Amino acid sequence: MMRRSPWTGLFATLGLVSASLAIWMMGCSETAEVDLLDPLPDAAPDTNLAADVGPKEDAGCDGDACADEGPCGGAAWCPVDSGLTGRFGFLNVWGSSPEDVWVVGNQGRVLHWDGATWTATALDTEGALFNVRGRGPQEIWISSTPSLVACSTGFEPDRAGVVETASFASILGTDRRRHHMALGALWVSPLGEVWVGASGSGTTTGGLWRSAVVDGGAGWRAAAPLRVNAIWGSGQGDVWIVGPLTSSPHGSMSSRTDGTVDGTGALTWTSLDAQSDYALHGLWGSSPKDVWAVGAFGTIRHFGPNDERWRIVEVPTKKTLRAVWGSSPTDIWAVGDEATIVHYDGTSWSLSTVALAPGIVPDFRGVWGSGADDVWAVGGDVIVRLAGRTP
Repeated sequence: MMRRSPWTGLFATLGLVSASLAIWMMGCSETAEVDLLDPLPDAAPDTNLAADVGPKEDAGCDGDACADEGPCGGAAWCPVDSGLTGRFGFLNVWGSSPEDVWVVGNQGRVLHWDGATWTATALDTEGALFNVRGRGPQEIWISSTPSLVACSTGFEPDRAGVVETASFASILGTDRRRHHMALGALWVSPLGEVWVGASGSGTTTGGLWRSAVVDGGAGWRAAAPLRVNAIWGSGQGDVWIVGPLTSSPHGSMSSRTDGTVDGTGALTWTSLDAQSDYALHGLWGSSPKDVWAVGAFGTIRHFGPNDERWRIVEVPTKKTLRAVWGSSPTDIWAVGDEATIVHYDGTSWSLSTVALAPGIVPDFRGVWGSGADDVWAVGGDVIVRLAGRTP
């Protein structure tokens, strides 16, 4: 197998199936052909979501007693067989439809679901791919570090892969630690502007950047000198961020911009009181007047109409929550450590149930759905899908 050199941003094909990838030039449009890596092991069709998988302890059933209670023994979530073997560490999930779902993780792993079959590909890096987001089936972004931000022009069978990176490492100065920051925050606006953020660690301060036209071409600009765990917006004129405080090991940062700039051309931000001693990790909203944030020790905050600061919300868990997504203001999911999944029905949050094999307790890192009846969560070496029962 070809030796992998880090941060070049190459995708590998699986047999004759590949991901078509390109550098972002105002919409991921210009491509550059590259050599392909060796194919990964085959990923099998998902023919039985619950095959050989037992229910989780709190699912309320045991063994054959659950046989007639649905595909997952009565649990709300079923495990999905990706066809991969080994330990990969899935970190995030996003898609444009039930037939176009992307999962990324450690060791440069990328999985694509077309509604019937998983296809395994990989970026040419041994590092982690922390996030995947997009604005349709022909523009999918994957973030790793400032040296590796890749864009795909969509999954297309029987076509050679094409890929490049949209690096902004050159604007970070000479501090090499900043060049290897984990870009865990990623958001793509409906108009195509791309935002990435890093929370930093140790003496690294993290940061927030957005795509921009620089010297007549595609580039990046610093958006805020803040440590960022998550980004969400209803549009380019309404962007929210959350993360740890820059100046303190405790507490949470939360800010919002309406897109206005000051006299120097820098974005202006409004700081929002998160009312939390713990960092927030996930962010999602159905509108500018309905935004949710989740974080450590079961922290959930809500920003509603006429609110001037985040409102404290009671939840049935103390496990750290990593991500949040919803199909509407009355159908919201949050996922986190130790296989924790909670659901909001418009009135209150409740624990959900997951059918997992004995001893399998993943820390869920990402959640996304195409609609109320099609929701995915990933973490550890596990992919689960909503089985149709809520919660």
